[in-house]
Amino acid sequence: MSVAEQIVDVLLEAGDDDVDPKAFTARHADAIYNTWEQVDGDVDWWEYGGTFHNPGLGQLVHIPGIESAGLKDWASWDITLTPEDEAALLAQFPVDKLPEDPDSEDYNEHDREQAADKLRDERAEQKNANRKMPVYRWSDDYIQDYADQLPGVLEQMNNMPIEEFNELPLGAQWSAIGQVVGYHEFDDTPDNYTWAELDAYLQPREDFRGRSRQQHHPPDIQ
Repeated sequence: MSVAEQIVDVLLEAGDDDVDPKAFTARHADAIYNTWEQVDGDVDWWEYGGTFHNPGLGQLVHIPGIESAGLKDWASWDITLTPEDEAALLAQFPVDKLPEDPDSEDYNEHDREQAADKLRDERAEQKNANRKMPVYRWSDDYIQDYADQLPGVLEQMNNMPIEEFNELPLGAQWSAIGQVVGYHEFDDTPDNYTWAELDAYLQPREDFRGRSRQQHHPPDIQ
């Protein structure tokens, strides 16, 4: 069942006069108050950017994406091993040649090169894991404060009629405004998070395909 279907079920139950409000809230707290829905951007939101809305919490999050944030995508060839690294690899895989022929093949050379490649890969992975991206967060209240921006927003949306815009989900309206005015207008002091921190923060969430992404113990990074 998608998040939208869950919420419909919740609202139908809420209309029952016999429902106890406290018991109702306890049963449906996760579905109502803590589900992030992606309203814009790419499925690979860390790489290409994305916007999420949590209607229950009344919060939005915009991730600009690696390129827009100016983050380097580290690869193994970007890593230079230190003299200490080289010495450690040589100690692990010492030169192994025929004693009587100094120009003969070094039988440990291949293993030494493979170990060096693995070390560079690991260093690049760690650098990528440590990257922090600015993340814009704001409340979904007071969207009417941006009413004067709507003509430009509607123009960017192929001259969408205002009536049609008003029927869009609230998160989609905020995202459209952010694309025109810039998300820094909503949060001028964005915090910076690694992918792991942000992935944990946006839990539970549902992606564009209606698939849930759950994590039981996300760290508190607010």
